[in-house]
Amino acid sequence: MAARYPCINSTPLNNGVAGMEREMKFVLVTGAGGFLGTAITRKLVSLGVGTRALVRSEQKAALFVGDGADVSICDIRSAGIKDAVARADTVIHCAAVLGPTSLPRESFDSINVGGTRNLVEVLQESHDLRRFVHISSVAVVGDTDRDNPADERMACHPIDDYGQSKLAAENIVLKMAVNGFPAVVARPMWIYGASSLVTTNLFRKIAKRKLPMIGRGLNTMQPVALNDAVDCIVKCATVPGIEGRIFNIAGSEILTVRSMCETIAKAMNTTLPTLTVPMSVALPLARFLERLLPVVGIDSPLTTKKLEFFRVNNSYSIERARTELGWMPKKTFEQGAHEIAQAMKLMQQPS
Repeated sequence: MAARYPCINSTPLNNGVAGMEREMKFVLVTGAGGFLGTAITRKLVSLGVGTRALVRSEQKAALFVGDGADVSICDIRSAGIKDAVARADTVIHCAAVLGPTSLPRESFDSINVGGTRNLVEVLQESHDLRRFVHISSVAVVGDTDRDNPADERMACHPIDDYGQSKLAAENIVLKMAVNGFPAVVARPMWIYGASSLVTTNLFRKIAKRKLPMIGRGLNTMQPVALNDAVDCIVKCATVPGIEGRIFNIAGSEILTVRSMCETIAKAMNTTLPTLTVPMSVALPLARFLERLLPVVGIDSPLTTKKLEFFRVNNSYSIERARTELGWMPKKTFEQGAHEIAQAMKLMQQPS
């Protein structure tokens, strides 16, 4: 049985008041080379905020040439993190290992847990820090009730190594928050955007009619557009009096997987395949292939993890973000899907 961690959610030190903001003078963004981290860094620079992008390679550092961000190349597990956090009054911690799911548990724990622990232990000695925004994930919650959206008080039962590692990291941060560490936890749902390979791969599969519906597709998803997610994270960094709080970040619409895929298909000017594979067939087949194919050195094309897309419910309440942060998503999934489809068409056009 997978390990289960307690979910901590302390009372805010003061009442967060939407519309009032704490000033950010100098912000460190860890994991700045990733999909979300890049967008946050560029948003902060556009707001005129002094920003340091923490990345792990020269290749990632090149993303910010000419953007106006200071760049630090460092692994959050190393002692060099002490120099990277210098002068930062705000830290937005995005750095994490997301997958693939074939990675051993130790790979997730090394960065997601060990890296987070190293970072916050260094920050405990900082005289400048005023807000630490920990980017977690709704993966810490696990399967939800499709008809009763999970709020931030819901008990956490992550269903995979990634979710377990993110919950362990959350608990490190929130236990410190109980003792005065100025942390806020943000839990995004699936963040989509044209610059995300996960997003464009899904759109491309549906466009080529290579994504059969497995089961009825009635489990839920609550995707949130990249710009909406970034706006909420900036509010997590600037709204006063919310230390120790957790905030779900998800779209305003709870969609079934079938309706979400139909929206993507429409945006890509196609339809979903008529073939529907019963889950009662797909799941035993996936388990069989997972046992058999690795023996002969072949990765299974069908896995129980991939089937979670058609099985796990993702329904979340964003009421706390609305009332305490003054945030609501602006973009519907239909609008976002249309924009991504247009962006993908433009990228395919010859220059």
